[in-house]
Amino acid sequence: MFRLRLIVAIGLALWAVPARAQTDSWNPYSTTVYREGPGFRLGGAPLVFHPGIAAEVGYDSNVFYEPDTLPIRGAPILRVRAHLDFGTLPPQRLELGESSTADQKIDFRFSTQVEYREYLSSDQAVQDQRSVNLYAGADLGILPKGPFTLRLFDTFVRTVDPRNQEGPQNFTRDYNRGGFLATLRPGTGRLELGLGDSVDFNLWESKDVRFGNTVGDEATAFARFRFLQQTVGSLTVRAGYRTYTRQPQLESAPIRAMVGVSSLITTWFGAAASIGYGNSLALAKGGVSFSSVIANAEARFFLPRGARLTLGYDRDFFDSLFANFYVDDRIFVSFDHPVVYRLTAHLDGGVRFRHYEGLVDPTTVQYASYSSPDRNDIVYDLHAELNVRATNWLSCGVSYNLVADRTDFEFIRASGERVRVDYIKHSVFARVDVAY
Repeated sequence: MFRLRLIVAIGLALWAVPARAQTDSWNPYSTTVYREGPGFRLGGAPLVFHPGIAAEVGYDSNVFYEPDTLPIRGAPILRVRAHLDFGTLPPQRLELGESSTADQKIDFRFSTQVEYREYLSSDQAVQDQRSVNLYAGADLGILPKGPFTLRLFDTFVRTVDPRNQEGPQNFTRDYNRGGFLATLRPGTGRLELGLGDSVDFNLWESKDVRFGNTVGDEATAFARFRFLQQTVGSLTVRAGYRTYTRQPQLESAPIRAMVGVSSLITTWFGAAASIGYGNSLALAKGGVSFSSVIANAEARFFLPRGARLTLGYDRDFFDSLFANFYVDDRIFVSFDHPVVYRLTAHLDGGVRFRHYEGLVDPTTVQYASYSSPDRNDIVYDLHAELNVRATNWLSCGVSYNLVADRTDFEFIRASGERVRVDYIKHSVFARVDVAY
């Protein structure tokens, strides 16, 4: 799905932990949604409208995520994304010297986006993949600069892209997550305490995968302490409940507890690491649970000419459509470089070593059996992008994206037909983005 640029406040609670939660934010196309401009100020009030539209044309090498044993169908794609944000003064305005008469007691952002996707192909089956994706997000902060801050947030997404690389098919789903985060910064501000909760609904519009409908809740508590000028330690505890409305055997109450530290060690090198324990706590009798170490580590290099390189590793577990859980061990790299004036380059990629435990009864997912009692995947992703910010409201770019899943696992129909789930998908795009 398209990557959400709205900064949800719950991320503060996971400052030293990857904020992936229960739904990977995965995107087989361009990683850029839009870049917000200075906006139109509403009179003398500290409120700004941000309209914009982005158009992309490109090519998808594998529309249906088909394995190489089948005829692979590619197609040119046109994507048009219109968006409108409304909120308090953005950083661009503040940098120009604009401000309200006093520190704001409230800041908020309401964002909407509509994407229309058209496949420019003579193949009717490919044409039928045309779709409309929707996004709406709200973030409200009360006393954002005070010793106590309360943030309320909600995000809604309607997308046709695969949920999290588990399965290749495109199925439409509606996802909503809302909640709150309260933070307290007593005394000198070295210590920050937080408590929050969020509720999410994941509903599939396609009846073939409604067995994957879920409702979940997750509470978060954290503490951060700055014990050196550039060093922060953290403790985060997350506990929740997740139910599959049509698969009660997959109900779980996952918990995670992690301690971490992040530091800028020199002017050119920083590092962050956290380690802890996670348990998926399967609630069904005889259900398999993840119970092991979870961790993440990043090394950040601040190179000459504004370049930045990040190397990292993380390990976490997630709920699954087809099993009690899956665990990812991921290695990744990210590189950003301002090449010349207004031209920037971005590259990121990674490899996930994925293992599933507790596969569901194959009849639940409308198959007769599996090729193996275990499922292990290696998932690759790569994104490269060049972007020119011509003005503060106009940018142009080109991007290349790769996603691939390599696995021997197969679903088997009653007829004996084997259905492979491995695939490789390339896409390239050129983009014009008007965002004010």
